[in-house]
Amino acid sequence: MPPIVLFNKVWRVASDDFVYPSIVEILTRGGWAVALGFVLGFHVQELDSLVCLGREYRYTTSYLIAALVIQLVTSVNLVYLCYYSSRGRIFDTSDPHPRRLISKIIYINIILTCLEFSLTCYGAFFAIKDLMRCMSEERFRVVIIIIIVVILLTYILLFIKMALAITTIKPFSLNLAEEERHLLANREHVQHRESQITYRGLRCLMPCSNDEGTIQAFQDISELFSKIFHDHDLVPSDILAGLLLLHYKHKLEKEVGSTLTSRNSLRSQDLEVDVDDMSGLKYFYKYSMAAYGCWWYVMDSPCTHCCSLGSYIEYCPCFPCMQPEDRLVEGDGCFQHNHAAAKAKLKMEDESFIVFDNRNRIQEVPYFMYADRERKSLVIAIRGTLSISDMFTDLRGEPGHLADCEEVEFGIDPTFKGHKGMVAAASYVYRRLHGLPVSQRKKNDQVRSERVEILRQTLEEFQDIHLKGHTYPLHYKFVLVTGHSLGAGTASILAFMLRAKYPDRNIICYAYSPPGGLLSPAAATESEKFTLSLVVGDDEVGRLLTQEQTVNRTTILDTDSSEDTRSPLTPSSPGSGVQLLDIPAIHQQQCQIQVHPSCEPMYLPGRIYYIEDLEDGSFHVSRQNRTIFNTILVSPRMMADHMPNYIQNVLDQV
Repeated sequence: MPPIVLFNKVWRVASDDFVYPSIVEILTRGGWAVALGFVLGFHVQELDSLVCLGREYRYTTSYLIAALVIQLVTSVNLVYLCYYSSRGRIFDTSDPHPRRLISKIIYINIILTCLEFSLTCYGAFFAIKDLMRCMSEERFRVVIIIIIVVILLTYILLFIKMALAITTIKPFSLNLAEEERHLLANREHVQHRESQITYRGLRCLMPCSNDEGTIQAFQDISELFSKIFHDHDLVPSDILAGLLLLHYKHKLEKEVGSTLTSRNSLRSQDLEVDVDDMSGLKYFYKYSMAAYGCWWYVMDSPCTHCCSLGSYIEYCPCFPCMQPEDRLVEGDGCFQHNHAAAKAKLKMEDESFIVFDNRNRIQEVPYFMYADRERKSLVIAIRGTLSISDMFTDLRGEPGHLADCEEVEFGIDPTFKGHKGMVAAASYVYRRLHGLPVSQRKKNDQVRSERVEILRQTLEEFQDIHLKGHTYPLHYKFVLVTGHSLGAGTASILAFMLRAKYPDRNIICYAYSPPGGLLSPAAATESEKFTLSLVVGDDEVGRLLTQEQTVNRTTILDTDSSEDTRSPLTPSSPGSGVQLLDIPAIHQQQCQIQVHPSCEPMYLPGRIYYIEDLEDGSFHVSRQNRTIFNTILVSPRMMADHMPNYIQNVLDQV
């Protein structure tokens, strides 16, 4: 549905988006009117019991009466807004248009809101003067205090309403003619100005982040958002409606056994499953879970894990006399609770941890290195998304060259590309492991303890152990890089860098629920030599296509505008006789994520193992081609299937 136009500006809402907001505001104002009626009644009764009352009392009474009238008039306006917004279909070409009066009703609502704000200022002034006039009275005036509280709450509600209105306007989008709108120069100018607004908003969220890498990340994220939402005729509710329609479509396909995009159709494309691969995925997943530290560990079993955590916590190690000489743990606070949770998860003490670094900023992710004596391996585990800094790293999704890390460009194909935020995160971990400065800002003030090539020294120690009479099978000598979600994407790219640095070492990667738009086709094919990826159920992260790939507008609009299909967000208008959803019409739509023709597609890394839950409660494991995951399966499980504790439960049952 095209966006609504007010004050010659294009807004981020359509004319059919006001049904539920109007209902919520009607209920709120109805309750508010009842409360004002009671307050007015008690206020009038004060006239007979107080002798200090003056003209301020009359002005306060007039405010309450006017506020009550405003509530009723605005509620009537909202009823009309709700009624007209619910009329017609999502895309209705009938003449006259059933929602043609929406703009006029909103203009009236804006006038009423401004009038209510002025009236509230008037009431606040005289209510406070009324309170001060009778301060000498022995009797405490409860009613005037309640009136002042009512005025304060009215300010809060009006502020919320105005804030929501401001966030829905596109400040640099004029209502242009169709031919003017498609002029390249004008579109790029508007897109640039909108990206600047987004950049300032991101800076407000993290005002203290002023290093060069963070500023560049904010700029890239702003440009990505402006490219994704550049479409003049696409509003967020259209995307939501399209996703809901896709959910009904997938639900119908599952019920009737359709093979269009049903999950069951994946079985026909199964590749051979390697039992050793699945065994490794099950065994090493505990390290990806341990990298999350304290919060996920406690959430998994609050009572039991809180008790077990106490025996691993280091008490007061921040005192100089309690600090270890080797500085095993960095950035984990005084009690090192995340390190303690990792030890509790792995049921190991400090001697197995080589380094635990919990420092976290944009494009700087926590990680730890661990010596697994059972599998004779060195494990580097990287934490997934757990903070707002991690979210910004996820959002920097445009492609970047893997060889951008200047220390390891030797040996990496310069054509390989990856998720730019995760390339930077992998470069950060690489630099930490090799004692290199993580940024130009820290190049001169890097402390001596951070200049140690901890990974090289650890590998040499392992080499010495093997040379001193210990004979382990050759396939046990490997370095494993692993992680979940953001950690999985970072680990996949870090594996490229480590293989270029140590070509004589066996370096592999286990990526759990990695993001879909991670590697370019050539890099994804190369990663099959050393990377295993695991995707569970309807996990949407593995199916998201970021970078400069966008959801094809035509696909969503075609899905929304299916013949005789109404929006699932709005009820049918009285007497319209139109069904809420016409499932057969939805079923006819080919609803897939389409890649912009000018953009290089990006894929999941490595050989992909897929676990789906069956109707009988069991799980089916298969190997799939990465192109299978170019369709988002919209379902109630799309977020839950990505959670690390759920993946742990699934792997325990496979």
